[in-house]
Amino acid sequence: MKKTSPTIQKIGFVSFLVLFGLTLTVIFTNQKKQNVSTDNISNNIQKKLVETKKPQETLPKELTTQEKYLDAQSNFHMIAQSNFADLARIAYQKVLNNHRYFKHSEEDIAKIIRSKRVKNIPNHSEIIQGKSNDKYNKTDRPDLALEYDNMRTMDPALQYVPRERLSVAYQETMRRFQTEASIPNVNWSERGPNNVGGRTRAIMFDPNDVTKRKIWAGGVAGGLWYNNDITSNTSEWQKVDDFWANMAVTAIASDPSNPQIFYVGTGEGFFNADAVRGGGIWKTTNGGTSWTQLLSTSTDNNFAYVQELAVSPSGIIFVATRGVSSSNGGILRSIDGGTNWTRVLAPGSNIGANIASFSNNAADLDIASNGDIYASFGIFSQGRIFRSSDSGDSWTDITPSTNCHRIELAVAPSTSSATNTTVLYAVARATSGSDNDVAWFRKSTNGGASWTDITIPLYLSQSCTVSTAHFTRNQAWYDLSISIHPTNPNLVLVGGVDVHRTIDGGTTWTPISYWTGACKPYVHADIHNIVFRPNFTNELLIASDGGVSYSNNAGDNGTSAPSFSDRNLGYNITQFYACAIRNEAGSNNFLAGAQDNGSQRYSQAGINATTEVTGGDGAFCFIDQNNSNRQITSYVYNNYYRSTNGGTSFNTLTSNNTGQFINPADLDDRDASTSILYSSSATNQYCYYDLINGSSQQIVTASIGGSVSAIKARTSTANRIFLGTFNGGVYMVENANTASPTVTNIGSGITSVGTVSSIDVSGANDNNIVVTYSNYGVKSVWYTNNGGTSWISKDETGYGLPDMPVRWILINPNNPQQVLLATELGVWSTNDITATNPDWQPSNQSLANVRCDMLKYRTADKLVAVATHARGLYTSDVFQDMPAPQALPATSITANSFTANWTTVTGSGISYRLDVATDNSFTNILPSYNNVTVNSTNLNITGLSQATIYYYRVRATNGTITSGNSNIIATSTTIPAPVATAATNIDVGGFSANWNAVSGTNISYRLDVATDNSFTNVVASSFNATANGLTLSVIGLNSNTDYFYRVRATNGLQTSPNSNIIQLKTTNLLAVVATPATDVTTTSFRANWNPINSSGFSYRVDVATDNNFTNMVAGYNNRVVNGLSLNVTGLTTNTDYFYRVRATNGTITTPNSNVISVTVGVTAISDNLFGKNIEVYPNPSQDFCIIKVDESRGNVFGIEIYDNVGKLLEKLEAKSQNQEIKLNIQNWKAGKYTIRLQQGDKKATKHFVKI
Repeated sequence: MKKTSPTIQKIGFVSFLVLFGLTLTVIFTNQKKQNVSTDNISNNIQKKLVETKKPQETLPKELTTQEKYLDAQSNFHMIAQSNFADLARIAYQKVLNNHRYFKHSEEDIAKIIRSKRVKNIPNHSEIIQGKSNDKYNKTDRPDLALEYDNMRTMDPALQYVPRERLSVAYQETMRRFQTEASIPNVNWSERGPNNVGGRTRAIMFDPNDVTKRKIWAGGVAGGLWYNNDITSNTSEWQKVDDFWANMAVTAIASDPSNPQIFYVGTGEGFFNADAVRGGGIWKTTNGGTSWTQLLSTSTDNNFAYVQELAVSPSGIIFVATRGVSSSNGGILRSIDGGTNWTRVLAPGSNIGANIASFSNNAADLDIASNGDIYASFGIFSQGRIFRSSDSGDSWTDITPSTNCHRIELAVAPSTSSATNTTVLYAVARATSGSDNDVAWFRKSTNGGASWTDITIPLYLSQSCTVSTAHFTRNQAWYDLSISIHPTNPNLVLVGGVDVHRTIDGGTTWTPISYWTGACKPYVHADIHNIVFRPNFTNELLIASDGGVSYSNNAGDNGTSAPSFSDRNLGYNITQFYACAIRNEAGSNNFLAGAQDNGSQRYSQAGINATTEVTGGDGAFCFIDQNNSNRQITSYVYNNYYRSTNGGTSFNTLTSNNTGQFINPADLDDRDASTSILYSSSATNQYCYYDLINGSSQQIVTASIGGSVSAIKARTSTANRIFLGTFNGGVYMVENANTASPTVTNIGSGITSVGTVSSIDVSGANDNNIVVTYSNYGVKSVWYTNNGGTSWISKDETGYGLPDMPVRWILINPNNPQQVLLATELGVWSTNDITATNPDWQPSNQSLANVRCDMLKYRTADKLVAVATHARGLYTSDVFQDMPAPQALPATSITANSFTANWTTVTGSGISYRLDVATDNSFTNILPSYNNVTVNSTNLNITGLSQATIYYYRVRATNGTITSGNSNIIATSTTIPAPVATAATNIDVGGFSANWNAVSGTNISYRLDVATDNSFTNVVASSFNATANGLTLSVIGLNSNTDYFYRVRATNGLQTSPNSNIIQLKTTNLLAVVATPATDVTTTSFRANWNPINSSGFSYRVDVATDNNFTNMVAGYNNRVVNGLSLNVTGLTTNTDYFYRVRATNGTITTPNSNVISVTVGVTAISDNLFGKNIEVYPNPSQDFCIIKVDESRGNVFGIEIYDNVGKLLEKLEAKSQNQEIKLNIQNWKAGKYTIRLQQGDKKATKHFVKI
């Protein structure tokens, strides 16, 4: 054992631990806003080592908790020789070693990767389109992502994430947002993607929309959105507000007593370690036009995480919450619209029920139609279910089994008029995770008084066979949902990894979606909510980690294979971790790695769709700045993919399971001969891969006292990199691309302890360095201008940043005093990092209060990109010498003109250059508006065509320097109303609406159909016709009813006024006319009838032995027939039968027809009645018809003549001695007639036609 310091020996080992605990407490609790000299700290430590005598047992509990992470024996010598910050980092590393994120062994990680990664991870569209035969498991690990971020952001002193501080940071952000940003004219342009959604839990159909097409939805980090027609795949989402105090939308509900009132809850509390803290509840009283935060919930610890909202028919609000601690939260109630709240159920606090050592973390909430309230608990704690029948005043425990955690509930709407008839379904997570992590799945048919087990759905394996794993596959804590059909309590859908459905009340289940699209229709993995469309119960929506999906038939139990399609157009809540830019001026080629949505490739200007080039959780990505054909994407840990053709295709580069979940990396591409990828690895290691000269990844051991959390590889000095660690260390590494690098600790002067989130350098000798930290409770930004010899905190009391994570730093290469920060609340900036007071200000113009993870810079045109973790990718010209103006929406729009507008750029002699084109790539610029000079901030554009889409952009110039292009504005000249023309193809259930064409670009039409000419009773709205379509078939209407229709033209940007109104009346639906039977034999006959007076109908036939049809013939009760006759067989001889007919098209059914009787005789019906022929002639006939029976014995027979609707016209009697009977038919109507001859039990039938 090494000899220890005499001073330490003197005070003794126990006293030393006591001392060190106190020292760490001082470090951790004061590091945020105290700039303490490290020399003084070292002196203070030595002084305390001598003086401290306090026994360990008198220390506060939290100090001894910190002490347990200090192995004094193994670090004795190092502690004695280190300064204050290094001492703290040694201790904090012990804390990190015991964090559950670092408890995952490399072997565990390898299992995760093997189960989830394949070579060349394909994207979803490839699988759906059959372009890839690769099979791969579910791609994301939300638990690891959350644990990783928890570890990076927790307050080192508290060892948890104090997310309540973010609301304080928000207030400070908004206060500073009122002043001008440190760097002026910082504007951001949204780049999308507009086709990739993100994690969504809250979704609701707008009760004020009579068509039930408008919905509201919220991203768990991306705020509240709405879509006006979710049934249309071309309808775009609209965001509500970029600057809510909290964007973590998790629940939404409307007030049945006043549908203009909605409530939105925030805070995703289903996670154990990294629940996304909310800001309470928002409310609107005007249908969503404006919103206010309920102050009664904004700071109340009971509202930290709003899991579910429900409003009773009388307007009483109930909310299920998870509080700041297990003693907070539960079920809360408000009877005054959210002004005041009462906790009505918190069993761990003896409210509503009393359960010892019970966590009040509520999980779910549902209100039955009779007013009963059902609530469940169990967020990583014991699960319970309670019912209240008195608006929450008292509660009954109806839990079927407490051996579980989270419980999800669903109440069948069609059964809940009384408690004892209410059908409930409940599914519970097990108390520990595995592929079989559902503890139980149960059903009650009496409001929870008793329960029965039902089948647990099983996950569909990659071979498209049923596996042994539960449908949640070890993620029931994360993705678990149930929804019951509004009118059929036996049709239930559950969501886990995929969607499963039962139509028999839970006895059997069928998977109806699959997250790869290989076995079932594609729906993104991780299902969080399922909502049926009101009044259209075959249709429903799915909320998942991929946004929103729509099905028009998943609620139809007759559809065995429902279809699904994404509804994410413009729903930009994508959670990016990283981004990369192609180094070519004006290029729109970007890469970005997204949580659970792979690595996305951008290729178009503006807000456009992206392509997923590699799957899984997308992580760090790179585009070589000297050779854009060389591009890198990554999956979790050290799993990287390389493209050598500019991103067209990617192949596996490395498959190393060390490093971090979202693995820190950087590309050294300083010149054309250098392209080295550096990345984090195991403790005291990093990796590098020489993409030009190497053939494999190399692992290098470096003494850095922990694991790499940040890398800066593109520096001014060849093969020099900078590393940051999770315990706060900063190191310079020389000869980094060798097996024996030189490592220098340059971070001892930084007193912050925590995760180094990023490093940036500038200057010819890399002496100017800025380091950021992502933890709460620490000084977040440190600066040195001498290579690390000394450091200055740039985050101090009075002029620092709010207490929030800072995730990335970007120095302006052309002006190293200017710095941008990517933070938990958007982008912040300073115009002078060297100043004592950097004057940090938010630079979020046109951005949002959203977490930002990475900033990247492009040398070619000085463009900056930011990867946001809930709102996709944005770009800015903030570092350009002349900032671009921001183009604003057009105004004063007419059929032939509009006014283009833009913001002012500050400066001397500024004018503007405007382009107007008919395409957004500006290949077809209008000759009169090509680089036209404008000396104001608007210009009237004339000489345009009606109903045409135009695009404009603008640049600023002072005659010497010209900015880059602004964002692009799309606008359209006005569209004239089309002319509606008369309806055609009118029948009993529909018609064809018609109209004349409107000239213009991208023209389509919207049709309204109503039963009144004021269109207050719209029955069909916003049908989409194609651009060239001038007619639309309207079906499913009522017969003999007046309808009105009108039409509008649109090109997506402008919509015309309504056309003239066309009135029509659907035809009256007549009953079917049954005609006499033919082909009568001893055991059968043919039933006949005339066609209905409408198309698209089939027929239903009843056959009975009585004319009341109480004794139906087996097989002939509502028999389906598509023709005009039916051969009825298997009958009893010498028996009377009766038949009748109805017509139906599935929506409309006619009344029954007239009844036809027929007697089945003992002798077969035959034209050869007495062994001789029966003749009817002439046939067809006009004035007379002759009936002749060739039989010589003179037997008497009867003759009956019927018309085509079965009416008896003539009844005669004659002898058969070759007699000719002449019928006078001169006054009969033209048509078909039936002659029936009978002699005893012998019968014969003949037909003739009158013309």
